[in-house]
Amino acid sequence: MAKPSTSLLKRRLDIAEIVRKNGEIKVDDLAEMLAVSGVTIRNDLNYLEQQGYLKRSFGGAIYTAQAGAPVAMTREALPSEIKRWRRKWLARWRRR
Repeated sequence: MAKPSTSLLKRRLDIAEIVRKNGEIKVDDLAEMLAVSGVTIRNDLNYLEQQGYLKRSFGGAIYTAQAGAPVAMTREALPSEIKRWRRKWLARWRRR
């Protein structure tokens, strides 16, 4: 199985953080913020929902308190810069 790309992992972590901060966000807004297509965002949101991080809504996503589990990613799949970024993100997430 191929390793996910760094940009894919970082984008999904970015999406998770944005949804957590905003509570709710639309696909079009995320696509514009991250400079990717709506299809890409919808695929990422579906993945994050499967991992239990957020709930999909019509045209977007909603953060829920019970959906606070971090995205499941293996240590081998994460380059060191993403590991550092993820540690910072998790530290902020735990403080809320």
